[in-house]
Amino acid sequence: MKTQHWVILSICALILVALWWWQRERKPSPEALAAAALSGTDMQQKIQAVSELTLLQGRDAVAPLRKVMQESRDPDVLEAAINGLAKLNDTEAIPQLIDRMNHPTQSVRERAYAAVLKFYNGKLPRTESGEELDYQADDESEARTDVVSKLKAINQKDKKTGAPPLSPVGSAPK
Repeated sequence: MKTQHWVILSICALILVALWWWQRERKPSPEALAAAALSGTDMQQKIQAVSELTLLQGRDAVAPLRKVMQESRDPDVLEAAINGLAKLNDTEAIPQLIDRMNHPTQSVRERAYAAVLKFYNGKLPRTESGEELDYQADDESEARTDVVSKLKAINQKDKKTGAPPLSPVGSAPK
């Protein structure tokens, strides 16, 4: 090969490396994605930011997703954040997910309930007295609040005792 060819090949390789480096640098940080989810101008942009956070997977995505779930007032964004935290198996988000089971918007309550069920193998845990919890996202506020407060108490006790949240019987007597 002639020297000219090597020079052209080297320049092309350098351009490819520069493009790769530039693309790598353009990826938004998890914090920037969370900010976009919370303050984006368009709904699709907000949901896209939450989806990209979920795709990051691992610990980098969890804290920003929790922040989005905690701070967002938009039901669609909340639902996306709830789905992301469930997909990432974030057991530390269970208290927030339980709180969202009492959200004013039924679709958010339904998503939160589905996420909580995932952590409890598809069935809510029983109370200490053995009472089975019956939650319906379309129940009246009082009934939902009662179940949510009992579920919070179970979750709090499980955290203190180290019981795994992935148990369908929760803190039920043995």
